[in-house]
Amino acid sequence: MALARGLLDNPSELDELGRTMFTNIAPVVPDEALKLLEATFGRADEKVLGNNIVFTKLLRSLAYEARYFERVVALLTRFATLAEPHDRDAVGIVESLFYIALSGTHAPIEVRISVARALLASDEGIVRAVGLKTLIALMKAGNFSSHHEFDFGARSRDYGYYPATDAETDAWFDMAITLAAEFALSEGPLKQDVRTALSAAFRDLWPLATQQSNLEDLFRKIATDGFWQKGWVAVRRTLGYDGKAMDTKAREKLASLEAFLRPGNLVDQVRGAVIGVRGAGYDFDDLEEEAGQGEDQDPSRAFARRQARAAATVERLGREIATDADAFKILLPELLNADGRIYEFGRAFAAAAILPRSVWDDIVVGFASASAPRLLLISGFLTGTQAANPELADLILEDALQNPVLASEFPKLQASATLDHEGIDRLHRSLNLGIAPIETFYALAYGSVTDGVSGTALSGLIGRIAGKERGLPVALEIMAMRLFGDDNAKRTTAPELIKSGRELLRMFEFPARDDRTVRTDFELARIIRHCLKGAAGAPVARDLCDKFIDAANRYTIRGSDFDDVLESLMSVQPRAVLDTLFAGDEVTRRKSINAINALTRYGKPVLEAVPEKTLFKWINKDPVQRFPIVAATIKLFERPAKNEPHRWTSVALRLLRETPDQHQILVEFARRLTPMSWSGSRATKLEGRLKLIQDIPVGNDVGLLEKRRQLTAEFVMMIKHERESEKRENLSRNTRFE
Repeated sequence: MALARGLLDNPSELDELGRTMFTNIAPVVPDEALKLLEATFGRADEKVLGNNIVFTKLLRSLAYEARYFERVVALLTRFATLAEPHDRDAVGIVESLFYIALSGTHAPIEVRISVARALLASDEGIVRAVGLKTLIALMKAGNFSSHHEFDFGARSRDYGYYPATDAETDAWFDMAITLAAEFALSEGPLKQDVRTALSAAFRDLWPLATQQSNLEDLFRKIATDGFWQKGWVAVRRTLGYDGKAMDTKAREKLASLEAFLRPGNLVDQVRGAVIGVRGAGYDFDDLEEEAGQGEDQDPSRAFARRQARAAATVERLGREIATDADAFKILLPELLNADGRIYEFGRAFAAAAILPRSVWDDIVVGFASASAPRLLLISGFLTGTQAANPELADLILEDALQNPVLASEFPKLQASATLDHEGIDRLHRSLNLGIAPIETFYALAYGSVTDGVSGTALSGLIGRIAGKERGLPVALEIMAMRLFGDDNAKRTTAPELIKSGRELLRMFEFPARDDRTVRTDFELARIIRHCLKGAAGAPVARDLCDKFIDAANRYTIRGSDFDDVLESLMSVQPRAVLDTLFAGDEVTRRKSINAINALTRYGKPVLEAVPEKTLFKWINKDPVQRFPIVAATIKLFERPAKNEPHRWTSVALRLLRETPDQHQILVEFARRLTPMSWSGSRATKLEGRLKLIQDIPVGNDVGLLEKRRQLTAEFVMMIKHERESEKRENLSRNTRFE
């Protein structure tokens, strides 16, 4: 049987129905299907490939048979190397075909190695990148999972090859490691990438006892090129995390390999313990404790000791480099281009430098010529200089303010030193120059940089930052973090800062939702709580409420985007906020009610922030209008404890008790009790709400008693209807299943 000519012979021109037909017929005639896909996409341009990425899933199914494997991977690679990929899963599909388990193919390891080698040796960098993924997949030794489908029409399929014996597993990883060695020991463009892949795979591969000699031999060969930080870290981490559980022979072999890879000279020690190091870091001693051999097995204490040893190592290296000009010259480009424990290193280095000004000049020259410079070394050096020689730190910062290389980063540099009167003045001058992007002033928000600055000085600086284009978010963050520092230190916030905070809030406009929305909400709420108390805060609170409702009504924000803002406004200016939110005509009030209810649905019943006494005092100024408003927005019920039934809140019961129109309030409560969205059984939800209706106290009011009976009957009918509907749905499901 062949695919129908004329209808399906050009897969690139098929619509959704045609693609479905092609995919459904392919299991019947896989040879024909693959030939057509090759003819269509083998030489297709990127636009055609991008528009037909959906066929990659079919191609993966075709790779199940070993005879198609090479052809399928060649075609998949074309999709995986699109310059503008429409679906990065194409790369993941290629990668998945090279796992030892759940690969979805029965291609033997020899074929997969051959294909991976060809990809790794390609002249095209983007193809080599796919090849690197296949090599990483070949070395994967555990934690397999797959989101791909393994069905293929009516054909019986399993999950692909799985080693039947230990010998097959050994052969697989022998060949995978041999392939990795081929490129790791070459001078090709993938040498460092393959070495990195080996270091990442080491911990999973080492438990395979038959591979330990292969890995040890390969790692020792790589280390003959010089200190290999990633390899040393991988071995050390394996020894630290898994050493206790290893048999003695494996642990001794691993410890011997760690000792061989361990950095020896000062330059390599900095590379091993400072550059590129994340987390606690490393020292060069006490590996027995890291391997679980120490007497104290308390994890937190052991981790704290490792942190302390690593920090001491970084400090020692900083001091030693300060007296070794040749080592510093070698390391400077790496220190300026990398991340790691470089800030701490720079701080110790500055404290011990014999000629710190000369060293600073060398750092600045290196920074200017660095390919992707980072400020970690410079910031650390400035902090260390500030502690050891404040006068020199001031001179350095004065020069940096005008330096064509550093002026654009100046606020970050100033934040690394003490922010005194001179520092504030320099920041004002930086604003005058306009060289540093306003976003660099975010550095003033963190590390308690502004905690020692007077309210007058900081409010002046914040005001100037806020007045710059894109400066208001920066000013808000600096202000919020200073207030956070005041809270932590139990300091009274300066009146000048409170006034400045009100001015920032007055300037604020609710922006369209972006990746800073949650943070902005949090920062605004903090400023509101500190700065809008009292009569002076009421006008600003009313203005913010108007802006909030306007933005919510224009759908530029969702009510839940600024829930902390509204809750904080309610807590500090309840009367002003309530008056503003629920002013105007019925349409305007309904919009505010909808916004409040949106917050309630997200678990933020903001009216709870208003004290009950204050709330009812506000209601009773216009009871006819305000009882229904609050009934439509207040939190109605709560669960007193886990697994206990819901009960009415005290405010809800008081509303019903004191309202001039109980029938109206009861109807509103019943409307809100009817679930409009739910998970699980709606009937069960309704039964819980029915219990609430039955618990409504009506006293001797005959009319109210009758209304409760009527609502009870309505809910009973709804529950009956929902139960019957659920029963029919369950019967339908069971029938379909059978």
